[in-house]
Amino acid sequence: MKTSGLADSPLFIERPQPEEKATSNQEHSPSGLKACHPDDMVATIAKSMHEVGKEGCTYRLTQREKTALIEIIYHFRMRNCRLSENEIARIAINFLIEDFKANKNSCLLRSIIDSMHS
Repeated sequence: MKTSGLADSPLFIERPQPEEKATSNQEHSPSGLKACHPDDMVATIAKSMHEVGKEGCTYRLTQREKTALIEIIYHFRMRNCRLSENEIARIAINFLIEDFKANKNSCLLRSIIDSMHS
């Protein structure tokens, strides 16, 4: 198994995007990566965060991933927004779930899995 961190995943690799005008549901970030999070997906994920998670889960992170999470948590705490590692993980999982439901064959998870196995 290849030892790589989240930052090495295809999620963080800049890909050229076809020219199109940004709509209210998609904006272009300064780096050229397209943000694709429709308002209904954001609302669904936010709603799921109000549910209490009762199922236990264990996962392992690389040092780079753990450091990045700490930086994210610190960033939000400095802006008076309390955020935990658990909440970040749940948001990420719920994003993947909603993206999969909407786009089974072209979701982000499919792209990452294809890239991992190529």
